[in-house]
Amino acid sequence: MNKTLLLFIVLGLLYQTKMHAQQLPLSSEYLHNSFTMNPSLMGWENITALSASYRHQWTGMPNAPRTAALSYQQWSEPNNMAFGGFFMHDQTGPTSFSSINLNYAYHLPLTGERNGDWHRNRLSIGLSLSGNLYRLRGADLRATDGDDDLIINANQSKFLPDVGFGMTYTNDMFYIGFATPQLISMRLKYTSDDAISNMRRITHFYVNAGAKLALKSNNKAIQHFLIPTLFFRYAPYAPLNVNLALRYMWNYKFSIGVGYTSDGSVTVDAFVNMNKKFRIGYGFNANLNGLSSYVGTTHEIMLTYAFSSTGKGWMFEQITPKNIE
Repeated sequence: MNKTLLLFIVLGLLYQTKMHAQQLPLSSEYLHNSFTMNPSLMGWENITALSASYRHQWTGMPNAPRTAALSYQQWSEPNNMAFGGFFMHDQTGPTSFSSINLNYAYHLPLTGERNGDWHRNRLSIGLSLSGNLYRLRGADLRATDGDDDLIINANQSKFLPDVGFGMTYTNDMFYIGFATPQLISMRLKYTSDDAISNMRRITHFYVNAGAKLALKSNNKAIQHFLIPTLFFRYAPYAPLNVNLALRYMWNYKFSIGVGYTSDGSVTVDAFVNMNKKFRIGYGFNANLNGLSSYVGTTHEIMLTYAFSSTGKGWMFEQITPKNIE
């Protein structure tokens, strides 16, 4: 088998979004669908919403990764909890990954929120359960030995369960959270002799934090905000990946942000909220290192329809049956 092709296949089997051992698909728009990264952020915006996203990564490469997701979250104000889930499908050349996830989060109100001094001052704990289907189509592999039956006939599917855990502290001004998705480190093998793949899934560690800084405007209603965010991603045997971003938001209707990642890439994202309930977002990623001419750019689009919102979150106005147009 050609060594360059073999390297590409190994990278595909690891389902990386960067050139290291990250095994889980990521998102440029993670702030808007954050519970897919950290289950304790299910309901952190106090909204009930349906979202869909599509990501095309490394557009300059053939058979580049493409990820589609559909999610739903339900917020229960009387019970201080949220539940829902998402479906995700990731395709990378001859390999694919499909996942169905169920999420639950309980938001424990702390003193400031219970006394009414803060809209939010809470500790959130979340759990996720998932079923994951990994597929390999040997017929799509281009090998120098085209008659190798071991490769050609390697049309395999493997189903593996998994669980995830997350915890987040949130108040009106900032949040900080920790998550460990993919806690069950089971081995993924497509063939018994390890000729095609023998991958040990590993636990990932995420730490995310952000703040909401209001810009005052002559004692009028505050309409301008700055939102700095920080996202750490770590997997054993891989470099620590750090994403730092700064977003500007106007009147809960429009936002634009720019970020830089320690792997040498820059991200630009924006969203527009229309009629209080419909949000459309777009993310763009480009490498600033020597890989840019080979891998191309990354594009992601996300649509969200909010059925209700308490208005206590960071990015949605209050939505009730009376004010929905």
